[in-house]
Amino acid sequence: MDYKLYAATYCPYCKKVIDFMEKEGIDKVDVLFVDKDDDAKKALLEGSGGKQVPCLNFGDEWMLESDDIIAYMKENLN
Repeated sequence: MDYKLYAATYCPYCKKVIDFMEKEGIDKVDVLFVDKDDDAKKALLEGSGGKQVPCLNFGDEWMLESDDIIAYMKENLN
């Protein structure tokens, strides 16, 4: 499955998720920065219906909230 984490460089919650991924060696997730990549921003808006980051996308799922994303990663990507 393809995993994409939509994030912003200025977002502390995004940094929290990215730091967790680095600490745990999770490399199955592509990180897309919506403040640097217009295509990523458009995909986030169309897919999730909003612009909240961090947002983890896999399949048809769009997961918000850093704690929920980290919990999912612990269970499924570690």
